[in-house]
Amino acid sequence: MSNFWQRTLTGILFVVVILGCVWAGRWPFFGLLFVINVLGLWEFTGLFNKNGYSLSRWPVLVSGISVFTLMSLVVYSIIDATWLYLTPLLFILFIIELFRAKNNPLTNIGLGITAIVYISVPLALFIYISNIAFEYTPFLAMTCFLLIWASDTFAYLAGRAFGKTPLFTRISPKKTWEGFAGGVIGAIGVSLILAYYSPSYKWTELTGLALIFAVFGTLGDLVESMLKRSLNVKDSGNILPGHGGILDRFDALLFSMPFAFVYIFIKMMVEFWNFKV
Repeated sequence: MSNFWQRTLTGILFVVVILGCVWAGRWPFFGLLFVINVLGLWEFTGLFNKNGYSLSRWPVLVSGISVFTLMSLVVYSIIDATWLYLTPLLFILFIIELFRAKNNPLTNIGLGITAIVYISVPLALFIYISNIAFEYTPFLAMTCFLLIWASDTFAYLAGRAFGKTPLFTRISPKKTWEGFAGGVIGAIGVSLILAYYSPSYKWTELTGLALIFAVFGTLGDLVESMLKRSLNVKDSGNILPGHGGILDRFDALLFSMPFAFVYIFIKMMVEFWNFKV
């Protein structure tokens, strides 16, 4: 019972902080994702270093923070848009390994780049999504969070009530196809409610986004479970009492965000060409 109340209170505070930052403006939202990025990178490097690897934590942090910040500042039109600014940052990890003289340097480099691609880049793409046409859109940022939470919550409830057919036994024995279907239906249902109250987004657009978050969010959860199983750990961390670590809470968002970015980008391009025609 104590764990239940701990999870409940942490969950409520978690939602309030996130939605508060979303609606407070683009800089509080940037600050929220910046903190998630730093904590996620710290957690990722710590997980592997506790299990026999020797990632260079500070260079990974500096590179990941730089990639996230520069990509965000491009979106905010504070610096010129050129991806060449980002290219040398990842090569810092190669240079550092020259002087560390650790075993398996290529493994360390690969894991460092994986951390940046897995955590920093998706969060920067979330900044882009929340700034459609270079104007901060809190409704869309909130929608992304709500659809992910809806998919996760309804998948859990449907799995508990109807789950019989294993989805991916080797990685996550408790996940079922019935739970997955419940997550998809729940996310679509929430998207229809949001579309009803939105003056800017059609139900077809938000339904497409719901499908992306339900499908790739589930895959993201499985990927993180695979990562934890490979390291023989239950949670990625303990920063959120009763809920585990940052990667445990944001695995679905991190993995699905690049796909949501492509979906929204294609939608914008289609609208642009239709307007020109």
